[in-house]
Amino acid sequence: MLIVFTIINILIAPSFVISVLNDNRHSAIIIVMFNKLSAPFLGFLQATGLVVYIGMLVYFFTLGPLFSGKEDVEFFGPILALLLFVLSAVISALLVLGRAGVLFWNKAYRQAFTLLGWTLGWGLFYFVGIVLLVLQSKL
Repeated sequence: MLIVFTIINILIAPSFVISVLNDNRHSAIIIVMFNKLSAPFLGFLQATGLVVYIGMLVYFFTLGPLFSGKEDVEFFGPILALLLFVLSAVISALLVLGRAGVLFWNKAYRQAFTLLGWTLGWGLFYFVGIVLLVLQSKL
C-alpha cells in the first residue's frame, strides 16, 4: 500500500518525496522537483499508474478462491469488497484528477484541462490496446 501512496504523491504534488531506507534502517528523504515535465508525459505517468493499480487489484481478485470455503468469508467478503471499492475509487480519482485539481486550484485552468485531456487520452490508448490484445488472443 505504501507503493500506491508513493505513486499517488509522485503524480499529484509539484514536488514529491521518496523515502529511501539506508543501512541503519533510518529513512532519508530525497526531494525531487518535476515541475518541468510536459503534460503528455505526466498524463502518460498518471494513466500508467492507474493501469498498474488496476492490475494489482485484478491480481488481488485472482486470490479470491484461496479465501473461499470458510464461513467467515460469507460475512466479511461483502464488507471487504465494499471497502476495497471505496478505497479504489479514491485512489483512482487521485491518480487521474489529483494533479489537474492542484493546477485548477492554482488557477492554471488551461494546464489543468490539458493534463486531464492527456491523461484521458493515454487511458483510452491503454483501453484500446488491452481490448485489441484480448480480441487477438480469442482468435
